[in-house]
Amino acid sequence: MSLFNSRHASLAQPVKKLIAACALVSGTCNACVLNIVEVQQVRDVMEANGGYAVPDQQCKLLQSKGLVLHVMGYGKGLGNTSVAWAEVRLQDPILGVISNQAGISTFANSANATDELANNLLYRSIKDAMSRLDFEVAANEIDAFKAKARELNSRSVGKPGP
Repeated sequence: MSLFNSRHASLAQPVKKLIAACALVSGTCNACVLNIVEVQQVRDVMEANGGYAVPDQQCKLLQSKGLVLHVMGYGKGLGNTSVAWAEVRLQDPILGVISNQAGISTFANSANATDELANNLLYRSIKDAMSRLDFEVAANEIDAFKAKARELNSRSVGKPGP
C-alpha cells in the first residue's frame, strides 16, 4: 500500500505527490508519484490523518495513464448533526476530463454536532469513497473519452470552418 501526503495541492492546479511504501519485512521500498486535485478542507483533513492510502496496483494504473485523483468533499457540524460527504473520481489533467465513474460516501452523526467530528467523518467518507471507486472502470472510461475526442478531431482536420 502506498501512502502520500497531499500538501500544497489545490483544486486549480494538481501538484505531484511522492508516495512511498516500504515493506519493513523485506527492507525494500517502492515509490510512486501521483497528482491530486482537492479542495482546502479535504487537504487539511487528509494531512491531519497522515495522507491518502492508495494500493500499489491503483497507484501504478494512475501513473501509467497519467491520471490524477479528483477528490471533493465537505464536513460540517449543523444543528444537532455532524455530516460529511466525499466524492472521488479520476481526471485527465491535460484534457480536464473527469470520469463519470465515482466513489461516493456520506456519513452523519446526530448525537453530536461539532466541526471536529465532521472532519473525522470527512476522513472516513474519503477513505470509503476511495474504496468504492473502481479505478479500472474509471480509467477505461477516460481512455474512451480520449479516443472519441481524437476521432472527432481527426474528422474535423482539413474541413473548412463556419
